Parts: sequence; structure tokens; C-alpha cells
Amino acid sequence: MKGRNILTLGHIEHSILRPLLRDPRGHFAINGTCPGCPRLREEAYRGNELAKQISEAAVKFLNDPERNYFRGNNIYLSSIFYWFRKDFGKDLLPFIMLYAGHELAGYLSVPKKRIPIKYLVYDWSLKDISDQRHQ
Repeated sequence: MKGRNILTLGHIEHSILRPLLRDPRGHFAINGTCPGCPRLREEAYRGNELAKQISEAAVKFLNDPERNYFRGNNIYLSSIFYWFRKDFGKDLLPFIMLYAGHELAGYLSVPKKRIPIKYLVYDWSLKDISDQRHQ
């Protein structure tokens, strides 16, 4: 329709929220309703608690073994880390160490020459709404 602004979820995420936040943790707070996305938070994001809330979202997402895990000598990460690699800095592992739980941090802290990173296939299918209550 002429004269009306139509916003898509992609436009809201990439043209409004990401530029406004300018924080890589924001990737874990935004949900696009597919299984590969970070899980929905059970409460609203609030301005006075936003930094704490997006840190919690980063911890939850990074330590979700369905989305990121270590196997053999490789770390397997969500494709979010590949697509938005510029947001996470030149070396991804220091960012991950900031939010890694005990198990993941233990794997990453073992001295190695290099930890190969493999990116997981992203699940773009639609989530079953009944699954949201159990996440």
C-alpha cells in the first residue's frame, strides 16, 4: 500500500534492534520463531535490566548443547556465529569464554594450538507452538 510503512521481522531485527543495541549479545535475545533461534525469554526485556538480561540470554544460548557443543577436538557452534562473525570480533573464542559454562569453558581452556570451529546447519523450520511451554 502506498504511503504505509510495512515492517518485517527481519527489518526489525537487522535495521532497528541490532543497530540500536550494537552488542553481539543481542543475537541471543532476538527470536525468529524457528528451532535454530535462541529460546524465548519468559519475561519482557526491560531497559534498566537489559544488560543483565542479554548476558543471561548469551549464557543460556552458548551452553545449550543443541545449539553449541564440543566434540572430539572441534567446537560446533550455531551458524549465528558465522553469519554475524564481524559482531563477535576477530577471534571468536574470547567472546565464547566470557559466557561459557563450566563444561564448555573446561574444553576451551585446555591448551591447544588451535580449536577448529564447525558451524551447525541452522534449523529454519517453524517451531511447534506447543513446544514453547516446555523450553
